[in-house]
Amino acid sequence: MAIGICNHIPKNMEIHSIHLHCCQLYNSNNGLIGDCISEHDVKSGLQLKEGETLGIRHDVASRTLQWFHNRQYIGSSAFKPEMLEDMRQIYPVLALYVPEQAVSVDFRAESPPFPGHA
Repeated sequence: MAIGICNHIPKNMEIHSIHLHCCQLYNSNNGLIGDCISEHDVKSGLQLKEGETLGIRHDVASRTLQWFHNRQYIGSSAFKPEMLEDMRQIYPVLALYVPEQAVSVDFRAESPPFPGHA
């Protein structure tokens, strides 16, 4: 399973791949992947299991994504400066590998506190 963002709606062969242009994805068991990542400190190797959550918050001011596993902060990732112009629009991306696998998405969930804040 991979969850993240992309600057376009995947089409054609991209629909069946996690190798998307202009994306940042957290790939279960591996970690953060994508071609628009400048630097990151996101914890790698988390296996996403049934009942767990993975959250992503776009911090426009710092031009970063903040990543959360089960509502706990696991790091942030920055966009490559040369790709910022291409990342003005972002779309959620979900990639499922196992047949019958499913996800539940809640765009209205209460946001976890910013790192370092109560």
